[in-house]
Amino acid sequence: MNNTPKKIIVWSWSRDPSLKPVEALIDEGAVEVVLWVSMLGDKDFRSKPFSYVPEKMLKRLALLDRRQDVFYRQSNEQLNRDLNRWMDIYSRVNFSKGLDYHEHVNLFHLYYQYFTNLIKSRGVDAVVFFGAPHVGADYVLYLAAKGLGVDVFVTLQSHVANRFYCVTELDDIGTFETCKQLGEPITLTIPRQHEKKHFYSAFIRNKRKFRLHKLLEDSLRAIFPSRQPISWAGVLQNASSRLNYVKYYKKMAQHEVDFDRKFVYFPLHMQPELSTTILGNEYSDQLLAIEKVSAMIPEDWHIYVKENPTQGAPQRNRLFYERLGRIPNTRYLSERVNTYDLMKSAQFVASISGTACWEAISGGKPALVFGRVWYMNLPGISRYREGMTAQDVLNNRFEHEELERAYSELMSRTIPGIIGLSYAVLYPEFTEENNADLLLAFLRKVLALDGANS
Repeated sequence: MNNTPKKIIVWSWSRDPSLKPVEALIDEGAVEVVLWVSMLGDKDFRSKPFSYVPEKMLKRLALLDRRQDVFYRQSNEQLNRDLNRWMDIYSRVNFSKGLDYHEHVNLFHLYYQYFTNLIKSRGVDAVVFFGAPHVGADYVLYLAAKGLGVDVFVTLQSHVANRFYCVTELDDIGTFETCKQLGEPITLTIPRQHEKKHFYSAFIRNKRKFRLHKLLEDSLRAIFPSRQPISWAGVLQNASSRLNYVKYYKKMAQHEVDFDRKFVYFPLHMQPELSTTILGNEYSDQLLAIEKVSAMIPEDWHIYVKENPTQGAPQRNRLFYERLGRIPNTRYLSERVNTYDLMKSAQFVASISGTACWEAISGGKPALVFGRVWYMNLPGISRYREGMTAQDVLNNRFEHEELERAYSELMSRTIPGIIGLSYAVLYPEFTEENNADLLLAFLRKVLALDGANS
């Protein structure tokens, strides 16, 4: 029996159900947590918080030895891809506001050096993410670990009650080949309809109003820096963005739809978010995807682009609307237009990685996806490729029974448990104790710890 504890880094969130199982492994002496990133911070005695507030990270970096072997070593082509995705992801946090391009580049490299230095100096064996990286610093940790050949395990909650995914590569999201041996068989049916009830719909708030309290909140964060600090340049940038969003949404959004036209339905994602920054790759630029759709459909077809009901000001400034308005036969729709009316009348549905395409094929409608998403290889889904036509999507016919079989096979790669507590509402039998046992069993397997099969 190997009594040497595995050294791990854990990235988790507040109210994260990973806390109990990780602490159980610490008590057993099975693991040593080198770094535990948690919003709980030092409120929990076991947590070793890493603050992704730049100034705090830089203070910690200054205490580490200067060394050349922690620099970014991948190709320049790979660096350009990683930087582009990093800047897209990082745009969601307050302290990115007001930073110019060069400061973002420098900050990326400093984060990379910090994590690489930590992994090498402490001999880290594995990094476990309870939730896919999508806020900035967590993505750089992922890159640093992969660059050093350290085991990485990324978990992602599934929409099926009490089930989650695990991958060792972000590009495996949608295929789930890298951890499929961890799954458990399940047989599922799919109601033959588009309509779905999503528990998170209850939290949708109208963000298309300029609220003075948001300006006041930003100002206070600039005066009294805390977990979400912001510069005065960022305060002004946010205020300007909110004003522009209100102005151009009112100017561009249409509330009436001509259902007699042939059209493609393209519901926009809320941005920035995991669904685009990680799952979308280059199509995190949603307008690029809409331009691709425009080029592949007949001239007499339209594209009905519906705004996401949860979208705020980020990535909806004046030039977004200028560019959207340049795409032929495209109509920008308000949230008042019913999603399912659009879905039922559309020739097909297109999205980066949204639930709309899953809803489309559930009701027998073909769909086109541009990103990586859990359903992307199911019957009825076409994945975008250069040169494809609208007819290629329409020709992707399928039987509902075929879809149910493929769906059950895919979801058999999921693992019992809940890693995002908001999803507990889908599972009435949920208890923290039982869930902790499931996640403990999962951690024993992926970390190859003694007792994994007991």
